Amino acid sequence: MITVPGMGGFSREMIEDISVLTGSYLFDERDPEKLLECELEDLGRAKKVICSQAETFFVGSGGKEDIINERIEHLKQLQNDAAGNPTRVSIYKDRISRLNGKLALLLCGGNSDVEIAEHYDKIVDALNSLKTAQAHGILPGGGAALIYASRILDYFESPSFEEAAGAKILQKALRKPLEYMAANGDVNGKYIVQTLLNQYDDNQTGFDLKSEKFVNMFEKGIIDSFNVVKIALEDACSVGGLVLTTEAAIVQEKEYRITPLRYYPKEIF
Repeated sequence: MITVPGMGGFSREMIEDISVLTGSYLFDERDPEKLLECELEDLGRAKKVICSQAETFFVGSGGKEDIINERIEHLKQLQNDAAGNPTRVSIYKDRISRLNGKLALLLCGGNSDVEIAEHYDKIVDALNSLKTAQAHGILPGGGAALIYASRILDYFESPSFEEAAGAKILQKALRKPLEYMAANGDVNGKYIVQTLLNQYDDNQTGFDLKSEKFVNMFEKGIIDSFNVVKIALEDACSVGGLVLTTEAAIVQEKEYRITPLRYYPKEIF
């Protein structure tokens, strides 16, 4: 038993969409006699139906393409007519996406269970990043967006010494990701950062570590999701604030060397 989403009239409209999608006949109380004349063609077709407790997918629907397209165009017209009603617009948009949606099957493999899990997590992260990019937009990747954002802090003014110092710390932190990425690529990170700050103001140019050239990041496809960058920055600020409000913090010395156990007195054990 599959529960149809929605209630009332919306629920029936969803059933009608499924009927069009699968090429089936909708049997309901309006024409009860039709059920007695039911034939195999009236049940519709689909290559595969994936059903779980939360959702159901129809893969490879058997409905006629011209009828499905006609249904989509009709829903688009209803969506335009309901422009003043956000709820109805959202419902029509959802129904159109269900009729017009496509399903891709990705086979994830590896040499071990750990490797398969790692590949799977990377695919899920990429899909989630794509979804949030579609919803909230994109930024030039490779740390370039943070470099351009740091320029705004040049104009920050505050009578408070603490706030001014915080702005300087934030500005310095925004420029560190690109500097470290360049250093990892055996390139002078400080030079790359200063070149971007002094010679480019289009908010699109960045440094491509693969070609070691300054390029348009959007044209090269080196992009980041706006929401991912924003949340990463918010989380970093949150951690920084936590350290500032903590009375003590444990860190590892740069020259720290592990002392072998044989040098510790036996009494401490």
